[in-house]
Amino acid sequence: MGALKKKRRKIIVNNIEYYWYITEEFYCHSFDDNNFGAYKYLTITSEDKKFIVKYPFCKSIDSDNFIEVIGQMFGGDGEWRDGVQRVICQKWETKQCIITPSIVEKIIKWCLRDKINEFID
Repeated sequence: MGALKKKRRKIIVNNIEYYWYITEEFYCHSFDDNNFGAYKYLTITSEDKKFIVKYPFCKSIDSDNFIEVIGQMFGGDGEWRDGVQRVICQKWETKQCIITPSIVEKIIKWCLRDKINEFID
């Protein structure tokens, strides 16, 4: 089953179709001090769902920038291991918390380049 296309924007990078959308998710940073916050999440998915990443941005609590790797393809080295991995990355969104198609393209290219990854967990 291919990726959902309804309410998603399409972008083509290196002749591969990707779909992206933004959602807002709430989290509890620490159970001890009622430190609640919200992220806006950019989710990018390939048509075959092998490439799935989530980039939290516009965070209400300052923390490291990271990408959550959910799919099997990441890092330009073919297959990725199972499970969600968080990888440290740069900050891509603008100061106004805006994600543009050109930023989405940069994130896809960054994710697929050959590199050594620094994991958070």
